[in-house]
Parts: sequence; structure tokens; C-alpha cells
Amino acid sequence: MNMMPRLIAGLTILLLLVASVRLMALVRGELRRIEGARNYAHSVFNNGDLYGVGPNGALGSQAPTYRYRLLFVIHKSNLSREVEHWNTTRKAVGPLASDIEWWGVCDSGTACDVIQQAAEFSIVGFMPAYQMRIMANADGDSRALLYEGNSLRGKIGRDLDPPRVAEEIARLRQLGQ
Repeated sequence: MNMMPRLIAGLTILLLLVASVRLMALVRGELRRIEGARNYAHSVFNNGDLYGVGPNGALGSQAPTYRYRLLFVIHKSNLSREVEHWNTTRKAVGPLASDIEWWGVCDSGTACDVIQQAAEFSIVGFMPAYQMRIMANADGDSRALLYEGNSLRGKIGRDLDPPRVAEEIARLRQLGQ
């Protein structure tokens, strides 16, 4: 009868060991999923999922017609200043701007339409929900997003002065060469 408590203790330890290994595997899988989601937070699915609705209600391009696409949030509260900033930035980029499609994403839907004529880039009010979430995350980090085709090339500080933004765009483009 002395063997029975030892056998139960041994089986209990074995079950605890198996449960611990299983728990570690589950935790590791969950950590990988979280890391993957974090890495995916600033990307897009495919050509059909990156489009915007402009002031006249027309869809912005779905398939990239330019090699690069720069997306940044335009805030209704600073509308004139931000449009001026991105117009100046576009000029600072110079000839490199010719193969970049510039999109300002309004943080208030169609409220930014009133300044579209002054903007030297497209202002879109709406995008698919997933892409709007990506833009909200980038905006929270004070970043603009530079895509090559539909792949994220990099993040650019939104609050940098225009020549610095131009330098960042040039640097990110060189990484893709």
C-alpha cells in the first residue's frame, strides 16, 4: 500500500509537467500572433483594398498607377496649415514626387472637401475600415506611410519640416532600389 501514494504523486507531477508544456506552447503561439499583428498593423491586403472616396464621390485608384503612394492624415482642426505643409513638402521632394501618388486622408470624412482645390494632392474622406484603422494608428504615432505598390516601404514623421520629409522619402526610396 505504500506504493500507491508514490504512484499518485508521480502521476500528478507528470500531469503538471505535461500541462506546463502545453501552457507554454499556447502562450508562445499567442505571443507570435500578437507580434504578427503588430508587424501587420501598417500594411494593406491587396490592390482592391486600398482606395479612397474623393470630394466628388468618385473612388480613388484601386490599383497603384504610381510606383509609390504616400498616405497621411489631414486634420480638420488644422486644415489650411496642413494642406500648406503637404503642398510645400511635395515641392521640396521635387522631381522625385512625379512617381508618388499623394493622399491626404481627412480625419472628418467629407469635411476637408472645401480645401481640395488648394491641395496639390488628393484628399479622401473614406477608405475601407481596415485601412482607416491603419491610418488612425499611423496618425497616433505622428507618421505618414509610404507604400511601394501595396507594400509598406516605411513610416515618415508627419511633423517634420518639409525638407526633412523629402530626405526621408528619398532615403526610403533608395532602400527599395
